[in-house]
Amino acid sequence: MKRILICILLLGVVMTDAVLAQDRELFENGVRWKSISRDYTQTVSLVVFVKGGLFRETVKNNGVGALFARTWLKSGKLMEKVEFVGGMLNAGLSGDYFEFSIAVASDNLDFVLPELTEQILSPQFSQTVFEREKDITLREIEAAKDDPSSIAYQLFMEATYKKHPYSMKAEGTAKNVSSMTLKDIRAYYDKHFYASDMIVVLAGKYTETQMKRIQNIFRTVPKGKPLKIDCSGAGIVKNERIEATDPRIQQAKLYLSYSAPSADSKEYVYSKILSDLLGGGMSSPYFTALRKEKGYAYSVNVIYPSRLCASRLTGYAGLQIENADDAVATMRKINSSIADILTDGDLEKSKNHIIGQVLSEAETNNRRAWYAAFFENLGLGFDHMDRYISMLKAVKKENISEAAGIFKKPYTIFILKPEE
Repeated sequence: MKRILICILLLGVVMTDAVLAQDRELFENGVRWKSISRDYTQTVSLVVFVKGGLFRETVKNNGVGALFARTWLKSGKLMEKVEFVGGMLNAGLSGDYFEFSIAVASDNLDFVLPELTEQILSPQFSQTVFEREKDITLREIEAAKDDPSSIAYQLFMEATYKKHPYSMKAEGTAKNVSSMTLKDIRAYYDKHFYASDMIVVLAGKYTETQMKRIQNIFRTVPKGKPLKIDCSGAGIVKNERIEATDPRIQQAKLYLSYSAPSADSKEYVYSKILSDLLGGGMSSPYFTALRKEKGYAYSVNVIYPSRLCASRLTGYAGLQIENADDAVATMRKINSSIADILTDGDLEKSKNHIIGQVLSEAETNNRRAWYAAFFENLGLGFDHMDRYISMLKAVKKENISEAAGIFKKPYTIFILKPEE
C-alpha cells in the first residue's frame, strides 16, 4: 500500500490548487512551507526542521534523537543516490530542533525524489546500521572524555541550566545509548516525526513540477499534535559559583554567564551586538584585558546562542587557576562599563561584523534555506533575515545600555580546574 501511495505522490495525482500555490506557507496537516526561487544558481537545497530538539527527550532517554538521526539517514537508499550524484545529505539534533537537509545539482533532483519520498514517509531502519551507529556514538562519547573543552562546556551547561532540557547534550550518555534498541528508533519516528511541528524550505533552481512533487510529499505526513515548549526553569535565579576538577587538564576553563533574551525578544538583537562588542575579535575588551594586558588567557570568547527559551551570554577564558578570581573581576568590570566606554566606531564595527557573517553564510542555497527554517522555528518568520539585518543596522548606543542590564541580574560562574 505504501508503494502505491508513493507512486501516486510522485505522479502528482493527489493534489489540490491550494497545495500547489507557491506562496502557500501552511498545508492542511500543519506543515509550514517556504520556497525560495534562485534560478541564477545551478543547485537546489531542501531543509526540514522538526521543532523540539532536546525538549522531546528526558534524562532517561537523552541521546535517542541523535541516534535516530544517524540510523534514519543511513538506513535508506537516499544517501547512496545523493552521494552518487555528488550531493550533500545531513541530519542532526540541537537544543531546539531536529534538522534534515539535502542539496544536489538541479539536474539531479528528479533522480533522488523517489528515495526522498520513501525517506520521509516510509523509512527503513536497518538493524545493521543501527548497531554500527550505536557503536560509533558510544566511541565518540568516550572520546569526548579526553577533550577538556567538551567536558567543561557540558558541565557548565548542567550547572547553569540545572534540570532544563538545555542542560542535556545531544549525543546523550553512554548509559542511555547502551540500552537503546532499534525499537526505540522506530518509536521516535512514529512519535515525533509529525507535520504540526515541521518546517520545510526549498531553495535554489527547480521547476514548478518538482516543487509540487516535493510539496505533496510533505502534505502527506501525519498531522500529529504540536509540541508545547516549556521554558520554565531556563533562567538563572541566583548567583552561583561552581567548581569541578579534572586531573587531565593543565589549564582552568572559566565561564561567567548571565541569562540572556530568547530569540523572540526585542532585546535579542541588542544582546547579539553586545556579545560581539565584548568578545568579538582581538580588539575586543575581553581579549585586550585578559590576554594582551594581563596575559592571563590564550583563549578568550563570548558565547550567545539563539534559543527558544532564555539563552546565556557567556564570557569564556582558558587560564591558570590562580588568575581565575581576578579574571572574573575584570570581566564583571568590563560588563558594567561597556555601555559607557562604547564609541560610535565600536558599535558600527560590531554591526558590520555580524551582518557580514550572516550575509556571507547565506550566499549558498543550503544556508539560505537553513536560515529561513531557523528563523521560522524561533517564531520569527521565514523572511526574518531581511528584518534581522535592518534591526541590526538600527541599533543605537542606548539599546546597548538596555541590553547590558542583564549584568545587574544573577549569574553563574563555572570553573573546571586541575587537581591540586
